[in-house]
Amino acid sequence: MLKGLQKRLAGVLYDCLSEIEESEKRKNNLSHAYRRGFSIISNARVHHSRRFVLNLDLKDFFPSFNFGRIRGFFLANKHFKLAEPVATLIAQIACNDGLLPQGSPCSPVLSELLTHFLDIRLVRLATKNKCSYTRYADDITFSTNQKNFPAALAAPVGESWALSNELKSRVQDAGFAINDEKTRMQVRAGRQTVTGLTVNQKVNVPQHYYKLARAMTHKFLSTEKFIRDGAEETSLQSLEGVLNHIYHIRERQIDLAIAAEKNKERQSKLHEERERAKKAFPSAIRLVYYQLVFFKHFIDPPKPLVICEGHSVYLKCAIRKLAATHPKLASVENGKINFNINFFGIQNSRVICCS
Repeated sequence: MLKGLQKRLAGVLYDCLSEIEESEKRKNNLSHAYRRGFSIISNARVHHSRRFVLNLDLKDFFPSFNFGRIRGFFLANKHFKLAEPVATLIAQIACNDGLLPQGSPCSPVLSELLTHFLDIRLVRLATKNKCSYTRYADDITFSTNQKNFPAALAAPVGESWALSNELKSRVQDAGFAINDEKTRMQVRAGRQTVTGLTVNQKVNVPQHYYKLARAMTHKFLSTEKFIRDGAEETSLQSLEGVLNHIYHIRERQIDLAIAAEKNKERQSKLHEERERAKKAFPSAIRLVYYQLVFFKHFIDPPKPLVICEGHSVYLKCAIRKLAATHPKLASVENGKINFNINFFGIQNSRVICCS
């Protein structure tokens, strides 16, 4: 019941956030988390091909928003100025033990509303020092192509870097603390990463992660087991998630490049060329993914598999009619029919061919 209430509250607050940005005729390009059209890719793209990339992390991000802070925001913010009972009720719905919990449906949008003040303070400091600035939840990044990184943000101390008093002061005055253990400066000569993606020349998945994914897939296809983070796993879904992440990042870059093409005719031609290349020369990650999909559906399917020459709609209708007398094909629970077999029809033929 509480989760349902938090989801309703989150929906209302997201609508409010959209109205605020539309009324001020601005698009928030500073925060890239919990927003439609933004992702770790859009966050990383801002900082690719830079001489210096500075990353810092906000400590205990969600718990840093307490009951009083949330309530005070809705009382004082010019876009809300809610009555005290309403502001109190919103804070009560959102908080657990007086703090904003991680995993709550309304925690992300509340963090976005309350962190915008920090974004404004830090982007002004970044602009003043000719740097780019973005934030992805609790992950903050500054970057620049200047010959020397601005001392007003950070300066070298021995073999490490120390944040400036001004930068730390602006973060602390906004009600946050910096996790010093995760502060790092990355220079062009070494590998630069932003929200887990390399940004030296273009946004991409780190090569070691890609090689690890291929090794884990090969191990799984041979033994149905693989090692991840030092522990043995047997979950095909977990491995499929890793490959989906790599595929999405790499393929998404091509989609963005095509979308950025202003000439519509040229854009259409690039799209056609890409589709032809997919069929003629599938990428290495695509081939690895095909092998896993083939294993999932044909070598070790979770249920008996029926391969249809055409569409399976007629066969499904027949099974629904006979479900009560053929429990091995389908079961009926609370009036709902659940198939005990899987179907692989004409719509999946591309996977079969490519495998």
